[in-house]
Amino acid sequence: MFQQVRRATLFVFFTLAASAFAQSQSHFAPDAAAFYQSASSIAVPPNSDVFVLDEEETDTYDPDGKVVRVRYLLYKVISQKGAQQWADLSFFWEPWHEERPTLRARVITPDNAVHLLDLGTVTDAPARETQDSVFSDRRVLRAPLPAIAPGSLVEQEEVSRETTVFFGAGSVQRFYFAFSVPLHHARLVLQAPSSVPLRFTPQLLPDVKPDREEKDAAILQYVSREVRKR
Repeated sequence: MFQQVRRATLFVFFTLAASAFAQSQSHFAPDAAAFYQSASSIAVPPNSDVFVLDEEETDTYDPDGKVVRVRYLLYKVISQKGAQQWADLSFFWEPWHEERPTLRARVITPDNAVHLLDLGTVTDAPARETQDSVFSDRRVLRAPLPAIAPGSLVEQEEVSRETTVFFGAGSVQRFYFAFSVPLHHARLVLQAPSSVPLRFTPQLLPDVKPDREEKDAAILQYVSREVRKR
């Protein structure tokens, strides 16, 4: 788990060994056949229904603290159970401080055919709160993924943009380097002007290596982790 606190004064940059696959691949690579072959070269853990190959989040802050957040997920469906459980995508958003997120996704089937997300199937509805006493304008975007079946490789991306700072005094966010299914690689990237203070607290990551990159008065910080099969 990785905790991020905005509006603080300590700058720390953590990095773990990145996956060679993740470093060599671009998102939504144009050569779908080569991309499918490269992804399929990674050994799948036994008894897996779904195997997450790459999870990445990039948060870019402006001088006022507003963030543009890009979330990317790449996974392979292994079983029919996995196909049923991972057959759609969903993202939450809150209109009071965010623009409606933009979505894109594609499914590459074992015959190397590419099936793009049909944006006409995306629904936008009020999200149900877990507590009866909570009321908000939170909404959820949902859409079915095309051609989901065992052997399918799925890429999906969400881009959200804040229109106002969530909380002026600061906020706490968490990024988990773990998933409910086997995970090969996860990466968190944080970019901000040097005038925007950030504090980071890694938890349960004893092998992190502190580091930081600063260029043109901007700070690039990331945590990257490859989870290897033992």
